[in-house]
Amino acid sequence: MRIKSCLLAAILVFAIAPQAMAAATITWTALYPKTGNNAGEILVKGTSTLPDNTWSWDTANAAVWPKAGGAVVNYAISLNVANGNWGETAIDGLTSMADYNVVVSITFRKGTMRYQVSGAPAVAKAK
Repeated sequence: MRIKSCLLAAILVFAIAPQAMAAATITWTALYPKTGNNAGEILVKGTSTLPDNTWSWDTANAAVWPKAGGAVVNYAISLNVANGNWGETAIDGLTSMADYNVVVSITFRKGTMRYQVSGAPAVAKAK
């Protein structure tokens, strides 16, 4: 009987958690991502919402790769874990005047569980 109870609990956790994560949103601030202020730089900025009030924000990163094709590089971005906003963050070391695909991902946590949600891809030109 215990095995059936544990199995049922595990099924419910896996069935409910993905649905909760679907409610999280990641949104670019208007006009972001955009060309940076320095050579080889782009700027990212935006907001996110929690799936529900039982989750909290954990970390954020931006996956960046040349639009023409190339390696994906992940950059840590500063996330305000009190409200889910990430302020303007410079991503540098890029090829000047090249277009880059950018996807921001936020990791949410609930106890020991972690889930990562990715936002909509966008394109920015490095200065």
